[in-house]
Amino acid sequence: MQQQCNKCDSVLEDQISRLPIEVLACILSQLCLKEAVRTSILSARWRHVWTLITRLNFNKMKAFQVIRYYPELHKAGRQSFVKWVNHVLELHKAGTLEEFKVSFSLDRRFNVDVHDWIRFALLRKVQRLQLELSLDWANKKDCTFPFGLFSQSEDTCLSSRFGIRTNGILAGIKFLKEVCLTHLDVGDEVVGFLLSNCPDLERLSVHHSFSLVNLNVGGAHSSLKYLEIGNCNNIKSIGISDANLVSFSYIGRHTNLFMKNVPSLVNLCIGGDILKSYFGLLMEDFFAQLSCCLKTLTIQIYDSWLHPKPYLLTKLTSLERLTLKISAWGDNMIVHFAPLIDMCPRLLKFEFQVTWIGSLSVSNREVMRWGKLPHRFLKEVKLGGYFGRKSDLELALFFFQNAVALEKMVIDPRSQD
Repeated sequence: MQQQCNKCDSVLEDQISRLPIEVLACILSQLCLKEAVRTSILSARWRHVWTLITRLNFNKMKAFQVIRYYPELHKAGRQSFVKWVNHVLELHKAGTLEEFKVSFSLDRRFNVDVHDWIRFALLRKVQRLQLELSLDWANKKDCTFPFGLFSQSEDTCLSSRFGIRTNGILAGIKFLKEVCLTHLDVGDEVVGFLLSNCPDLERLSVHHSFSLVNLNVGGAHSSLKYLEIGNCNNIKSIGISDANLVSFSYIGRHTNLFMKNVPSLVNLCIGGDILKSYFGLLMEDFFAQLSCCLKTLTIQIYDSWLHPKPYLLTKLTSLERLTLKISAWGDNMIVHFAPLIDMCPRLLKFEFQVTWIGSLSVSNREVMRWGKLPHRFLKEVKLGGYFGRKSDLELALFFFQNAVALEKMVIDPRSQD
């Protein structure tokens, strides 16, 4: 009996708590921040383990979605969020960070705090820096990126915030592998500095920046593989040459888009007003040079009346997957987009995502029948936002009639917002 009790005690013994602190911190780093902090009540040994986690994710965007319609709650909600982040950073003890992410709605009034957070992350040699500072429509004063951080004078000064010295920032940025900035106003100088001084930077994403005007990515930035630029309304030119990019995304206004010698580019996403050029004449050469390497293409169209003229489209001979995202009104005919498959002779999968705007009504017009346009390789079609309008039926019939190798069709009636 005594032996059985001893055996039970050994089974029930807490083996996890006996692991080295570094291992426990690594385990907690896989949890969300709130859950990691909760472990501090387990025992005296666990009380401060969470302060050594290497992933800090301050994501309260869902909470903001609740209060965004109540202006009287904005101020208190933002102040509470900032106080929470500052408190956590004051207690944090890890010397390095894998990830530092902030997702909330903050405007320029919180510049000082945001700048201190960026300092904190860079001094911890952060690898993935993500700041998603979404704004409500009534306020367009974005926070700014502190370019002064990269000056020698800033790099040698001291700061009592979070009990850290600010010297070492220039050395800290060399560890960046991923930078994602949304509603954080960054200019050409900041982006250029990051590209030139972060040898391991593989992913750069900039959305909703008013100060980004001219972007140049050249051969010197050999590590950059993923580039996203979205809704930067003042951008005038994007130049990419002799680069090792694997994926490029641009959503926004018409701009001078120049691309040369990008043999590794296999994934492209493009959308917004710039498509008015593509479905016209101005971007024909742009797609011509990508025809042999591009494997995946996503096109986002905000106006269903902007449909392509097939005789102007460049053949993309290597494309295997095409995704088309459009916004349509009423019962607009969307079958006009179907001939895009003709520019992709080896296409295997086509995904159509329609966001319907306006009343969900079905018109009394006749169903349009498209002419024969057989495709020998297309095997899978997905129609998202299928409501049952005549336009939906026309699109489905087109693929039934022309995709001679079709094996699978998915009808998804859910909203594609």
